[in-house]
Amino acid sequence: ADPVLAEVIAEGDLHFFPIIEEPEKLELYIDLRLKANDILSQAQAQYKVYSDDAKQQEAIFRRQQFFILVLGVIITFLAVIQSFYMQIQEKVHWLPSGSFSAVLGGVLYYILIGLPVLMALLIAGANRFNPGNRWVTMRAATEAFKRELFRYRTRTGIYSNMQVILNKTTREATLAKSLETISREWLERNSDFAMFPAPIRYPSAREAQKGVAPKTLEQRKPPKQGKSKGRLSVYLAPKRYIEERLVDQLNFYKDRSQKLGRKLAQLQWIILILGGAATLLAALHFELVITVTTAIATALVTYLEYNQVANTMKQYNHAILTLTNIQNWWVALEDAQADQANIDKLVNYVETTLQTEQVGWVQQMQTALTELRAQQAKQGEDSSAAEPINKGLEGKPDTSISQNGSASAG
Repeated sequence: ADPVLAEVIAEGDLHFFPIIEEPEKLELYIDLRLKANDILSQAQAQYKVYSDDAKQQEAIFRRQQFFILVLGVIITFLAVIQSFYMQIQEKVHWLPSGSFSAVLGGVLYYILIGLPVLMALLIAGANRFNPGNRWVTMRAATEAFKRELFRYRTRTGIYSNMQVILNKTTREATLAKSLETISREWLERNSDFAMFPAPIRYPSAREAQKGVAPKTLEQRKPPKQGKSKGRLSVYLAPKRYIEERLVDQLNFYKDRSQKLGRKLAQLQWIILILGGAATLLAALHFELVITVTTAIATALVTYLEYNQVANTMKQYNHAILTLTNIQNWWVALEDAQADQANIDKLVNYVETTLQTEQVGWVQQMQTALTELRAQQAKQGEDSSAAEPINKGLEGKPDTSISQNGSASAG
């Protein structure tokens, strides 16, 4: 047999039209097939909007939290310097005095008033605009869109021929309804801030003749050139589904799991080293320096907590094992891969596995973000008091480091 023809029959999206039918019916049939491309293109464009907004909110959230953590460590460090300077100024009489000492003390004083106010402002902005929750919500909606598009393109589940006939509808109508449900579930409560692309200004007739392309009203810069996926095919054969979905997601999980594992090990070692340094400094009676090491360790623990590094890595590893088992099961089917029931099982197993991982990640991140907001709200209230002198540095701080790598400040 012709291998090219066999591949077309096995993986092609073939539609047949009786030659005895009228031309008008053929025109109607072609219009219906074009609508399938239209709904898929619209869904792909909507997916890209949600995905881009999720990336933007994630970047904002990570920048805000980074500045808040770094600012907290800087405030602690400057407070220690101020306290140390005041102590040695009282004990050592040959240190600079007069105008220079007054200027240095005044600079530290006003810096230690301004920085806590700045940190309180950053915390208030983070809680007001809430980019963390918006990032998690948009990412969940994006992944839900992706799952629905893959089910639609593989014609499984509610998009199978049998379900379409039983429900007396079309795949396109079912897809539109499913995407509407996803948007309502995830996005309606997060539509208070702009998350859609700028409106398009189309060229006039004269500009169109000159070859002027449509531009956004904000005159945005053109996007960076990269690998474009192009338009999605309406039908996705099992072989291509394995490549585009299962293998691609498996490689993503493996890559991210390795990076998270390295990051977790490095930060935990740094936390342990800081704990050991704090113990040594306590024995040498450098209590003020211990405050700085404890602040750094606490910032690193907070970073691990709100990023859910350990839990995310565990979920990725579990998904890797499950997807690998599904891939092995599919390969072992051999000729039975052509059975529609097995194709339905393949898509259902893969999408359910990815959905389980996504739901677990969303729940963990929402819990972590809630705890982070509560912690920072209290921290913001304390910072607004703006006590620059060595309040809270009096006495020996607690330098204990818990077994899971967390630090407790005195």
